[in-house]
Amino acid sequence: MPVKYPKQPRSDYECVKVETDREGITWVTFNRPEKRNAMNPTLHAEMAQIMDEHETHPDTKVIVLTGAGNSWSAGMDLKEYFRDTDGDAQAQFRSYTDNRRWSWDALVRGRKPVIAMVNGYCFGGAFIPLCNCDFAIASDDAVFGLSEINWGIVPGGVVSKVLVDTLRIRDAMYYATTGRPFKGRKAAEMGLVNFSVPAKKLRAETVALARELMSKSPMVLAYTKQAIRQVRTMDMEQAYDYLIAKITALEAKDPERTRERGMREFLDNKSFKPGLAAVARPGGKAAKPAAKSSAKPRSPHRSPWPKPPRGASRRRSSGRRRSAAGRRAPALLPHFFRTPRWQPCSRGIAATLLGSTPLSAPRSRGPAPRARGSCPPATWAAKARTRRRAAPCRRPCVRAPRR
Repeated sequence: MPVKYPKQPRSDYECVKVETDREGITWVTFNRPEKRNAMNPTLHAEMAQIMDEHETHPDTKVIVLTGAGNSWSAGMDLKEYFRDTDGDAQAQFRSYTDNRRWSWDALVRGRKPVIAMVNGYCFGGAFIPLCNCDFAIASDDAVFGLSEINWGIVPGGVVSKVLVDTLRIRDAMYYATTGRPFKGRKAAEMGLVNFSVPAKKLRAETVALARELMSKSPMVLAYTKQAIRQVRTMDMEQAYDYLIAKITALEAKDPERTRERGMREFLDNKSFKPGLAAVARPGGKAAKPAAKSSAKPRSPHRSPWPKPPRGASRRRSSGRRRSAAGRRAPALLPHFFRTPRWQPCSRGIAATLLGSTPLSAPRSRGPAPRARGSCPPATWAAKARTRRRAAPCRRPCVRAPRR
C-alpha cells in the first residue's frame, strides 16, 4: 500500500518551532535557547521531517531558518551528539543520517528557496546548514567561529568542504586554523553571508527578500537554483549540455508558461521590462521596480562652479592668491567668462545665468572700485544703474592673469 502523508505538517516539535504566515513564509526556529540551539540527535530527526513536509506543502513558498534567543546555532551538542552515541552504532548512524538528510540533501536539492537569518552565535557544525542555504542574512553583531581546532578535532562532517566552497582558501585556512571568531560584517565581506544589517532590521530585510523571491515563478526559481548549484562542478562542455537540457525541461514543465508570457508582454504589449521586475504571475501582480533615488536636484540658485578643495586657504590678504608652487593660481573659468582685469566671483556669474545682467556690461558707468573684496564688473554695472554702491562680497575676487 502507498504511504499516506499527513495533509497538514506537524507543529508540536520538541527542539524546533515551526510557523507559516499568511504570505507563505515558513519560519523554522531552532528552539534550544538554553543550549544556544546546539544540535542534538532529536533536533536532526525533527529537522529532517520538517524539511520533507514543507518541501511539498503548497502553503510554504519560502523557508527561513533562524534561532531562538541570542544564537543561531552553536553547532553540534558535544554531549548528546558525540559522547552519548560513541558506543551505540545504531544511534550514531541515525543521528548522522538525519543530519545529512536535512542540512545537506534537503537544502541543496530542494526546490523552494531557503534563507538563513543569522541572529546570533554560529559555530562549528552550524556552518553546514548555513553554507547550504540558498541565501544568508546576518545581523552586524552576530558572531561566527570554527572552534574545532580548540578542542582537538578538524572541522569534520562536511564543514571543511562547504567552507572552501563558500570562502576563499586564504580566509577558510585562517579561521579554521586559528579558531578566531568574527562578526557579521566580516562574514558579509568574505561572502559567507549575502549581507549584514543591524539587528533591529534583520527580520524586515529577511521578509523583503522572501517577498521578492515569491514574486518569481516557483518552477523557474527551482530550476535556476538547481542549475546554479550543479554547474559549479562541471566543465564547459558538461555545463552547456546540462543547461540546454534544463531549459528544454523547464519550457515543457512550467505550468505558468512564464517564458511565453514574458516575451509577449515585452515584445508585443510593451508593458514589461525584464531588467527591472519580474513578469506578473497569473492572478498576481508584478514585482515593483527599484525605487528611484530620493536625492534632491541641484538648486539653480547655487553657484555652478566647484568649491575650492578642502584645506585650501580662504583668508583675505593684500597680496595675490598664489598656488602651492608659489606661482599665481590659474583662472578656473572658461575664457569666454573672463574679463580683461577681473575674474567674476560666484555672485556675478549667478546673476548672469539668471538673466539679471550680462557679464559684458560696460564699465564706463560709475567708478570701478579697486579694493580687495569688491564685486565683479557685472555687479558694478547693475548697481551703477540704480546709483548704489556695490556691497562687498564675502569671498574676494581673483585677479585673472594678463595675456
